[in-house]
Amino acid sequence: MKILIAILLFTAATSITISFIHYQTYSRYMEQELLLSSGNDVQYSKNFITFHMGNIDNLMKWCQNNTEVINYVLNPTSKNKVAAHNSLSENYNACNSNVYISRMMVASDYEEYIQLISSAYSTVIDVKKAIGKIDNFEQLLQNPGSDFKKGIISDPFHRTNPKDVLLLVRPVYNAFNSKIIGWILVEIDSSLFSDALTTYSTSQEDLYYLSIDDNSYLLKDKKFISVPSPIQDNQIRNRESYLKNNDNDIYFKKDRNYFIGDTFNNYPLVIIKETKLSVDFQKEHYFVLTLSVILLLMILFSCIIMLYLYYLVNRPIQRLQKQLYTVSQGDFSPSPSIEWNNEFGVIGRGINQLSVEIKHLIQEKLDNEKTRQKIEYELLQNQISPHFLYNTLSSVKWLSTLQGATGIADIISALASLLKRVSKKNNENTSLSDELDLLKDYFTIQKFRYGGTISLEYNIEQKELLDCHILSFTLQPIVENAIFHGIEPKKSPGSIMVRVFSPDENVLQIDVTDDGIGMSAEKIDSILPNPHSSKSGFFAGIGIGNVHKRLQLEYGSDYGLNIRSEPGIFTTVSIRIPLIL
Repeated sequence: MKILIAILLFTAATSITISFIHYQTYSRYMEQELLLSSGNDVQYSKNFITFHMGNIDNLMKWCQNNTEVINYVLNPTSKNKVAAHNSLSENYNACNSNVYISRMMVASDYEEYIQLISSAYSTVIDVKKAIGKIDNFEQLLQNPGSDFKKGIISDPFHRTNPKDVLLLVRPVYNAFNSKIIGWILVEIDSSLFSDALTTYSTSQEDLYYLSIDDNSYLLKDKKFISVPSPIQDNQIRNRESYLKNNDNDIYFKKDRNYFIGDTFNNYPLVIIKETKLSVDFQKEHYFVLTLSVILLLMILFSCIIMLYLYYLVNRPIQRLQKQLYTVSQGDFSPSPSIEWNNEFGVIGRGINQLSVEIKHLIQEKLDNEKTRQKIEYELLQNQISPHFLYNTLSSVKWLSTLQGATGIADIISALASLLKRVSKKNNENTSLSDELDLLKDYFTIQKFRYGGTISLEYNIEQKELLDCHILSFTLQPIVENAIFHGIEPKKSPGSIMVRVFSPDENVLQIDVTDDGIGMSAEKIDSILPNPHSSKSGFFAGIGIGNVHKRLQLEYGSDYGLNIRSEPGIFTTVSIRIPLIL
């Protein structure tokens, strides 16, 4: 399940990431295209204004240098007036920008003048009065070009419903002494700028600003409304890298609106286009919708794949895991539900086969172990040494001959009791009390054999311990080993101490200590691993190593025998078994 969830999350994350990258790329591309398009629009508008302003400027320069015009200004006779008017009309009509000239006037004073006006525009009667409406008209003559500071004004020469015009005034000089002898006045219709700005507009929501010297205007409904300037000086020529190939001089951004503009080399003019991205980016909603649909489809497809993989992979794996857990808990029964007709079925059949084989091996091992223990126990009961019986009978004969039958009853009684106990054993477990009784019968026989030179003492710290369970024939081989290999080789009397105690509440310990010849560490290391080491004379083949192995098979590797010895001093064999009452 974790893998399936990881696949779903990975697919969702990948889809979202790809969608986000595509959206960002698309937005960046659209923004760049929009800005480049707006920059081109501004450039086209600039070229449009430059073209017509250049034509008008050239027409005014022609007037300043034309002989007929200068003669008329110097001598405003009817003849000169007609000649100047005809020449002016010819050049005016030849000018490609005359449609944007509302009025062109050449005058020597306020009384004598000639003028050309557009056909749809009426004239005025009182030029002097109209000129009086123009502030600092004489200063404009003295400082050519300063007339741009006036900006767009209402036509002073029109009585009613005047147009908005840009008023340009130029002096006419005397060709011989550079004295101002008259003036030229041109009214440029504001439609020149509105047409330039709106002709190349890509959106009706774009806003256009026109700056003429210190005057700023916003174009609205073909009219220029005076507004504060939208730019600051530090925003001029502030362009980003993707506009590096564009010739626009002005670029800055406020919120989601971009301002792109241009300045003019020969005129104190600035045009600015404000592009509203919130409007121009309406197409991005369709793009976002498309990406959302793609994202949902990918997630849906991932869910379908996840469900398919769940039924194809995850459920079989869960069943296999469950069967493995059942096997680990000791239930080796095969499960037909995991044997599918696919690759997982092969694994399932392998698990079932393995379970059956493990069950068979365990049962076989248990049967073998029971058989082995039964055989060992039968050998323990039946393998009585004929040599020892012969020696015992010889001892009985010897005692009856030399001692007048003294002690015969005791030794025969002990032997009979011992044989009776051995013959009646039908299981391996017995009480410690019975085991000690068997040991006493055995030691009675050995004591007579050695003429009373050996002794056996008991130290039982708690009487309750006599009821503890112990494997049969555990103590006898150890005591026999102490007699034959510890005491007998030293050729002098000896004693054996059997101590029964409990070092903790879960352990029963029995220490069998003799004061015989002892043994070396090498000898100790060779005894316990060998099941038939230190063979006794009474029960052939049942040595200390055999007892140690039987205890570990019965109780586990933490229990068994432990031997401590010092050569020539003592040997102690410790028996550690669970305390079982």
